[in-house]
Amino acid sequence: VIVTYQGDVLGLGKWVGNRIKNGLPRDQVRDSNLF
Repeated sequence: VIVTYQGDVLGLGKWVGNRIKNGLPRDQVRDSNLF
């Protein structure tokens, strides 16, 4: 999947279970409305 945050593409992430694994800090992933 393409990971975006506040309209910016941060890179590609992979679905692992029910969460996305990528280089983002967990707080940014949790705050993103896309997830």
